[in-house]
Amino acid sequence: MSRYRAEPELAEDLTIGSILSNSFRVFGANFLPFTMITFLCWLPAVGYLVWRLSVLGTGRQEILMFMARDMGIFALLAMPLSFVAQGAMVYGTVEFMAGNKVSMGDSFNRGFRSLLSVLGASFLVGLMVFAGTLACIVPGVIAALMFFVAIPVAVIESPGVSESLRRSREMTEGYKKTLFLAIIIIGMIQGAAGAIPRTLVNPALNGGDVSMLNVQIYAVVNLLISLITAALNAVVAAVVYTLLRGIRDNIDAAELSEIFR
Repeated sequence: MSRYRAEPELAEDLTIGSILSNSFRVFGANFLPFTMITFLCWLPAVGYLVWRLSVLGTGRQEILMFMARDMGIFALLAMPLSFVAQGAMVYGTVEFMAGNKVSMGDSFNRGFRSLLSVLGASFLVGLMVFAGTLACIVPGVIAALMFFVAIPVAVIESPGVSESLRRSREMTEGYKKTLFLAIIIIGMIQGAAGAIPRTLVNPALNGGDVSMLNVQIYAVVNLLISLITAALNAVVAAVVYTLLRGIRDNIDAAELSEIFR
């Protein structure tokens, strides 16, 4: 990974600009290692996808079933596997923002060490977001914003599952609107990118035929976009956490990196 201090001085306030600029600079400088970390963590899910492609027929119904069922199963398999990647990239992001060089091995090690805490925090956050969304959508959005940095808290501070959520709620207090707008902008970019592979299989969706080559390209491009999206989302959460620690606790990335020593 490259060395680069994304935010040399403590941020005075959390802004949309600071979230976006730091997130894209960190991710851009570490695009290959962060994407590779996610890919390696997703290998079981990728293996399932390759297997389903190898036995896929050319009929329209089979292709539609592949898109609806098999891509859905792939997403479900990738979700828990992403937790190791998230822990690894939280570590890598903080170290990078501190100006340190980090190896993929060190990042993986940290990701596995924090896996149980990350799993617990992610499960509770997901449960509350899901329940809030079922209730009226808005409570789910509020919960997602409130617990946006729960995973970085679990990785760096290791306070326990419930304390990670409480700490995240405290840190994001007063910044939910900023977080929401930043996430919307990033989501729009990701949504536009995610629409690209669907053009390859639109004929099947509209009742026509589509070639096997197009389906294979669709699956590969969709996989790449999913990898990049997952990695970027982990970086954004880590960046927001690092900036908030500077605002709330007057602690910069260099001081945070000392926690890993």
